Amino acid sequence: MEEAKRVMHVIGPMGTGKSTMLVNLALADATAGRSVVLIDGKGDACTDFLERVDPKRHDDIVVFDPTDSRPVGVAVFADDQPERSADVIFGVFKSLYGDQLGPRSSDLLHAALLTLARVGGCSLSMLPMILSNAAVRRPLVAKVAGSDPLGLGAFWAHFEALSDAERTHVIAPLRNKLDPILTLRPSLRAMFGQARPAFSLRDLFLEPDKRPIVVISLGSAELGPEGARLMGSILLALIWQAAQERTRLPQSQRHPVMLYLDEFQEIVRLGDLADALGRARGLGVAFAALAHQSLTQLSPSMRQAVMAHARSRVCFQLSPQDAKDIAATTNGVLTPRDLQELPAFVAQASLLVGGDRMPWCTIRTRRLPPKIQSAAQVQALSRARYGRPLRDVEAELLAIGGWSADATADESFGRSRRKGGGK
Repeated sequence: MEEAKRVMHVIGPMGTGKSTMLVNLALADATAGRSVVLIDGKGDACTDFLERVDPKRHDDIVVFDPTDSRPVGVAVFADDQPERSADVIFGVFKSLYGDQLGPRSSDLLHAALLTLARVGGCSLSMLPMILSNAAVRRPLVAKVAGSDPLGLGAFWAHFEALSDAERTHVIAPLRNKLDPILTLRPSLRAMFGQARPAFSLRDLFLEPDKRPIVVISLGSAELGPEGARLMGSILLALIWQAAQERTRLPQSQRHPVMLYLDEFQEIVRLGDLADALGRARGLGVAFAALAHQSLTQLSPSMRQAVMAHARSRVCFQLSPQDAKDIAATTNGVLTPRDLQELPAFVAQASLLVGGDRMPWCTIRTRRLPPKIQSAAQVQALSRARYGRPLRDVEAELLAIGGWSADATADESFGRSRRKGGGK
């Protein structure tokens, strides 16, 4: 089990057997009774896993699927850690948009997130509202301004002193980034619009008698690439935030939580990745598989962190450049040709066994076991236990924003006026 808590790096193009290996490993962990997190950028691995997972674990499974009419919700603000929660989400947005999020938009985003977090009982889907809807913003600001007159109090006082035209000008760059994700996508709006969802990601790490299995599918065309990156990045950031709370638990209560991340480079926004990989084992968290298709997908810092901290590495058929780069790390044991001319489901691997890294060897991965149920059947159990009807979430958001349920189709969340009131 100690070997399993180490980082494993898996690299190979689509169709080489990489995802099949991840699903087989995740199934083995689930059968062994461990907590598992499977995040898949395409969605096929999630389906394969759900079709084969041991029926004895069905009650432990939580499926995050934004296309569901009864989605499982994501609470991003922890009432007992408002500043940290706001900082985590702010970090995700900064990582996603980089220099596109200028100083003024950054300040506005951070202030809005802090306000929602400190008030409590707020959801991420309220973020566009607090920016553009004064009838939503002012009561929220009133709850936090008095306790922080030099911070949020002063910031929002300056914001309210602007003219309508000036506020619109200040808000526009940030809204242009938020609206395509949080306002115009009902799926994400409903998922992130639940301030008190039935399942908490903290249960993965802080409930000694629970062993949840979390399945996160990002492959829906409805999400789009940007929506998938945001959803995956926020969920993984919240998972890592919850994992770090284990520092207050004795080692004996830190049961293993196995993370399987396919196309991990799209969703890992944990600040210093090298630090996270280095600390994970002590927290009982295993980056059991960091999988992707090519080294060219990784930023220099991400590549350095993975190459330095992965104690096990599995390489399926590689591109010429990747084969050359990986072969250079094997001390002459492998040539680029050894890594390029691999058939499907065959890989070169160097694995950690008994605390020692074993020599490179050729392995053949197992094909998936037969299906034993439909993925829809397992997801239906998750939906019934943890999901909330999309229409109910929409109705709640409409009420918060002051809109009627028969609002015109061109009125987007956060931009419409209350009846009888303006900005």
